[in-house]
Amino acid sequence: MRNVLFLVLVLSILLFMAIACRTSPSVNIEPDKNLEEELHLVFVTPLIDNPVWQAAKDGFDAAAKDFNFRGDWVGPSAIDIDEMIKQIKIAIAEKADGIITQGTNPELMKPVLIKANEAGIPVVLVNSDISDAPRLAYIGTDPKKFGNLGAKAILKKFGDTPIKVAYMTAALDTRIGVDMVAGYEEILKTAPGGYERLIVTEDGADLLNSIKQFENIFNTFPQCNLVVSVTGSGGLAAAKAVQRKGLSGKVIIMAIDDIPQTLDGIRSGSIYGTMTQNFYRKGYQAAQWICDYKRTGKKPEQLINDSGTMVVTLENIDTYKNDMINPESWK
Repeated sequence: MRNVLFLVLVLSILLFMAIACRTSPSVNIEPDKNLEEELHLVFVTPLIDNPVWQAAKDGFDAAAKDFNFRGDWVGPSAIDIDEMIKQIKIAIAEKADGIITQGTNPELMKPVLIKANEAGIPVVLVNSDISDAPRLAYIGTDPKKFGNLGAKAILKKFGDTPIKVAYMTAALDTRIGVDMVAGYEEILKTAPGGYERLIVTEDGADLLNSIKQFENIFNTFPQCNLVVSVTGSGGLAAAKAVQRKGLSGKVIIMAIDDIPQTLDGIRSGSIYGTMTQNFYRKGYQAAQWICDYKRTGKKPEQLINDSGTMVVTLENIDTYKNDMINPESWK
């Protein structure tokens, strides 16, 4: 008899629980991102080991943890458009959920970006845009604002002294470098003491080549008192060439990017300043946009997005990084 009563009690409890579960109102619980399907994103960088692009990798890796995706970081060790295109084709063949890359050469890269679009793979371009290629968004430094801001810092440094400048780019056919130089010139042409552009040349992002070129520039243009580099190797190369030629204190150098050697140059006084580009944000936010689009269909509010820039000199060299990697400062 006791066994029968116990069985009836157990059945009654189970029946009550079943009814309660069926009739209870649903509770709105935020989905656990860890339970979302893992995505596969591929970042095709133009310079896989470059310290500046490693900052983009840091942002990309941080986003992988925050938004649950497997991230592949691929690309050449020296600028090689064919290798970048090859890696994009591999990502398409692997049916990646998204591709991030730099629009380094619009003419050569546009066809493969069209193939990615036809395969339903969203692409975010960073650092250099391709305006007529299909892409979910672009995020990069606004070259005009970049050049304008750097030039204003230079004018404060020079005062009434005439400016005679040599510009160094990575490649003369890379749009962003050309536009940065134009941004500098727009402001430098207003210099109170006068302005003269001596030369605009390219170093192929190669340090040794850049040093040799600057030595030739100082031989050809002994009046040069300003170097503006819009290629990562240029600032350091100019400083070494200045030292070799015995021109310390006679040539002001404005570099680009915050690689350790350039920051060391600022601290030692061989480089006046550098223009940072927020590569961390480029890696992080590009990945975030793709994840949002794949999971919810949400697109970035704007197609073209400025990642921001700032001048780094001795005045702020120890504090600027905190602002750059803080997402609150991106709003």
